[in-house]
Amino acid sequence: MQTPPDDLSFEAALQELSDITQAMEAGQLTLDQMMTAYQRGLSLKTLCENRLRVAEMHIEVLKKGEVS
Repeated sequence: MQTPPDDLSFEAALQELSDITQAMEAGQLTLDQMMTAYQRGLSLKTLCENRLRVAEMHIEVLKKGEVS
């Protein structure tokens, strides 16, 4: 069973997304596997984007704290 995306670290999600991309590009998957991998990849992409957005917001808050 796959780990739910929310339970993965950013780095683990990014690595899994990379692995999915490589498998798809190499033509190693059946059509059904490709559809499942694509859906998983979208979930992982969204997770990574959201975590990056949160990190950017935290950095902005920290920067503003330095200026004051």
